[in-house]
Amino acid sequence: MFEDIKASAQGFITVKLSKDYIEKSLLKLFQNNKIDLSVNINELKDENDGNCDNVLVDFSSPNIAKEMHVGHLRSTILGDSICRIFEFLNVHTHRINHVGDWGTQFGMLINYINIHYPKFKEKVPELNNLTSLYQSAKKMYDSDKEFEKNSKEYAIKLQNDDEDCKFIWNALNNASKKEFDKLYKILNIKLDYVGESFYKSKIPAVLKMLKEKNLLTNIGDALCYQSTKFKVPLFLQKSNGTYGYDSTDTAGIHYRLQVINANCIIYVTDNGQSSHFETLFELAKKAEWVKEGVKLIFVGFGLVLNEDGKKFKTRSGTTIKLINLINEGTDRAKKDLLEKIKSKSDEEKKYFEDIDKLSEDLCVSAIKYFDIKQHRNTDYKFSYDNMLNVKGNTGVYIIYAYSRMCSIFRKANINVDDISKGELNLINQYEIKLGLHILKFPDTFYFILKNMLIHKLAEYTYDLTTTFTAFYENCKILGGDNEHSRLLLCAITKSLLKVSRKQIVIFHVTRKKKKKKKKKKCTLLTVIIMYLNMHTSKYVCTYIHIHV
Repeated sequence: MFEDIKASAQGFITVKLSKDYIEKSLLKLFQNNKIDLSVNINELKDENDGNCDNVLVDFSSPNIAKEMHVGHLRSTILGDSICRIFEFLNVHTHRINHVGDWGTQFGMLINYINIHYPKFKEKVPELNNLTSLYQSAKKMYDSDKEFEKNSKEYAIKLQNDDEDCKFIWNALNNASKKEFDKLYKILNIKLDYVGESFYKSKIPAVLKMLKEKNLLTNIGDALCYQSTKFKVPLFLQKSNGTYGYDSTDTAGIHYRLQVINANCIIYVTDNGQSSHFETLFELAKKAEWVKEGVKLIFVGFGLVLNEDGKKFKTRSGTTIKLINLINEGTDRAKKDLLEKIKSKSDEEKKYFEDIDKLSEDLCVSAIKYFDIKQHRNTDYKFSYDNMLNVKGNTGVYIIYAYSRMCSIFRKANINVDDISKGELNLINQYEIKLGLHILKFPDTFYFILKNMLIHKLAEYTYDLTTTFTAFYENCKILGGDNEHSRLLLCAITKSLLKVSRKQIVIFHVTRKKKKKKKKKKCTLLTVIIMYLNMHTSKYVCTYIHIHV
């Protein structure tokens, strides 16, 4: 394993791994032409890790009758990456979208609709501007005491399954989810809707259980759980008998622990909710719902700020809609692409026929990578220019590195299966350095899994691409005496980059529809390569057509 071990007078120990050990470890990691972490992760686990084979991730979770805004960006992207990491390890993963589809606000909305749309049930109007509807109802709720009183009564009616109230509630839900799904499709993210309303019928039994364990107390006429650590209690039943956010979260964690039997539950939301979830976890443990080895994890994150370091808002002071954020980024990407293709040949311009979709994919990929590479506990400044940069630590640069690896195998005209049958022979510092960086992946992946610090994956991925670039520029891969070994090292690196790229979801593929006349297939990768060529004086890469 060790080629040399030295101790310095200052107390430092320098260990040099043997060439043979590095080569064998790389081949062990690269099984059946893909990266296999199953053995490595099991070797790294300790007795405190438990057996997380049924994971539930609660993320995104927008409110019904409100459009998704920039505040939902980090939860949605981080939560999806966490799910992908567990899924890569073949762990059964529940992707839960705990939408806000219950509570007092629906009494307010139902009251407003009954006043302004008295024939709503006979002819449901187009609910294409739910945010405006919500804002109008909220304005009346805050200024009209009679409206406020009636709204609370409607909330109680809805809780008691009043048919007319449920009809309006269903219409609001369907309209909202239709808009959410459009955005999730653009982001290439899948979730299962299990909103607050799912738990409403379960709340009374859960509260009864907690009362029997003497865990609840009365504060005024409200039923609460008072934490031993935090001043703010969980309000489990309001003075008017209705249930709120705390009630559904409590019934939710009970259901997830006792019915779904999840042995790892992860809540992905902003840092401001840290004390709420710590209190919830405390209650679940005192109620003896948490079995031995089960993990309850709060994954908090900071704010997304504008380039001036202030909260991301419109000029009028309202929160930026997420779809508007993506649309502006798409427009910028499209404008840049259109400018760059002016000088291209007619044949090359054919690759940009579906430029709207390609621009959107490029924008979304850039936004995702830019978000993931930030430490989740810190705030960060949102910058289109930095996101869409073709140089440095960006999603576009990662795609370029991947395209280089693909081009090597295309030029070699060789089957990757044949390469994997050979042996490695690392003969210089660039090969050794790349091999050592690859071998850091299991430890890095385990660290991410243990600490839920996804930015470490982006950090590792960027370092992998720069280390590979140094190898590529300093080692003759094709036609040299060590061609087979270097192609095998490229295959391992490419497979690893594909793994890390998919966990971050740097980009997704877009193809042209098939036409009668056979044409070249177009992918976002193809366009990125052309885009990069436009930004360099040297033609760095040819077109590559792959299915990712």
